[in-house]
Amino acid sequence: MMDRKNQTENDILGMKESRFSGEERARMAQERAGVRESSQKKDGQRQNARERSSERASKAKDSRSRESAGQSRNDRVRSSVKQRKKEKKLQNNIIIAMLFVIAVALVGVLCVVVLKINTVEVTGTEKYSSASVLSAAGLSEGDSMVLINTNAMEAKIEMLLPYIEKAEIKRRWPDKVVVSLEDAKATLAVDTGEGYILMNNSCKILDTDAANVGTAALIKGVNVNSPEAGKTVSFEGDISTADFTRLTAAFEENKITGISEYDLTSISSIVVMIDHRIEVRLGTLAGAAEKFAFGKKVIEETVNSDSRHAILIDITNGKTAYVRQKNDNNAVFGEEATAVPEESTSGIEEITSAAEETTAVSVG
Repeated sequence: MMDRKNQTENDILGMKESRFSGEERARMAQERAGVRESSQKKDGQRQNARERSSERASKAKDSRSRESAGQSRNDRVRSSVKQRKKEKKLQNNIIIAMLFVIAVALVGVLCVVVLKINTVEVTGTEKYSSASVLSAAGLSEGDSMVLINTNAMEAKIEMLLPYIEKAEIKRRWPDKVVVSLEDAKATLAVDTGEGYILMNNSCKILDTDAANVGTAALIKGVNVNSPEAGKTVSFEGDISTADFTRLTAAFEENKITGISEYDLTSISSIVVMIDHRIEVRLGTLAGAAEKFAFGKKVIEETVNSDSRHAILIDITNGKTAYVRQKNDNNAVFGEEATAVPEESTSGIEEITSAAEETTAVSVG
């Protein structure tokens, strides 16, 4: 639009017959030149502004690029430094671990070489000599204090030396070993016809050919499979070793002592003899612990009140204890006596049958 206006003015100024005077046309030409100059100046300013803006944008972009490149470079440097530190730490840890292993190995070798057994003390046994015990354990002076396996040695002593109930081996640093032993007691016996097999309470075989039973309780009505000293007995018949040990445990729990015989001829009619003269009829093994707990007072009072007669105590049903004198050719019978004295039966009902000389005692 501005160009068309200028063109019109030029046409007007160029007309020879223009209504404007020469001065006016000169002034108008001058004004037009000023406008063009101003327009060109503004165009130049706008161009310069665009160039400066473009330059600033380019500089900002370059700055951002340089900054980004710098940050990326810094990140790479930091990552590289971190990785080197990590690798260095790992190397240090490996070196420390190796040094630790070497130190432990050196200490172990030193202990094995230097810490030797100079003294072995054996205590607690009257059955075996110290030499026999050390031979069974495989232990001797000069062995390493560190390398000996005390648990294995204890087991070997208990197996190879049957009359050892318990073995315990302790180190006494720096150079002494103490072997503490407990002798086993023969509390059970089985007659083989040619001798006696002797056992402790846990049915470990102590001797396979003893001349007599001593104070051990004789087990009747059983045979033994392949008896071997130092091993647990295996019975032939209706009762197992586990069942029998439960029976003996029931007596121990109720502190009933002085047992001289177990008759297992009939598994449904088990009989136990106390002090070779008091016969306790138990019946089956079922509820044995309860039966003994029930009959404990009757048994104890019978033992304490009568030391001469053969007595029969029946606790078969576990609810009533029947007590009477027993016909026994080896017993000396005096005048008739009640097994359980009156002064000790407070709270207990007694029923006596003169025909059978029997007292039935039940908990009231």
